[in-house]
Amino acid sequence: EYYCLHLKINIIPKTNLKQLALNYNQKRRIDRHTLNEIISYVLSGLEIKPGDRILDIGCGSGRILLPLAFKNPASKFIGLDVSNEMLAPLNEQISKTKNKNIDVIKHDANDKLPFTDNEFDSILMYHSYHIIKNRKILIKEIKRVLKKNGRLLIASTSHTQLATTLNYKYIPE
Repeated sequence: EYYCLHLKINIIPKTNLKQLALNYNQKRRIDRHTLNEIISYVLSGLEIKPGDRILDIGCGSGRILLPLAFKNPASKFIGLDVSNEMLAPLNEQISKTKNKNIDVIKHDANDKLPFTDNEFDSILMYHSYHIIKNRKILIKEIKRVLKKNGRLLIASTSHTQLATTLNYKYIPE
């Protein structure tokens, strides 16, 4: 049985992204089994097909993006993040693996997204929605760049994180 809390709390944590990026993968370790489980859930939620275009908003160091792209070589993945420090290890991994189906863009998701209308089949926000300050703009932009019948997956390993930040005015049940 699942319950949905309708909290009107709108907490925007003061996240120091540069500090967070330092040794992010070591500080926020996920064991291989758990990571594989997360990837399986994300894959089932996004239902990625060959030729799909997927946007990962707040992709960080690519912990989720890289395995998704590896498992779906016939799809195109765009990772978007505001932090150079988070993107550096992702770009390094992409270079090492010579992965051709991932592009990375430095951009603040609080601003208009640098994409055309109806460009993406799926949009993923894993552990990033809670740090967005201007959710009204972001949701408007997601609606603009997501194709009709596209999929939006907002995920977090913390129910509290989502419950205290999801604004049901912009994302209804």
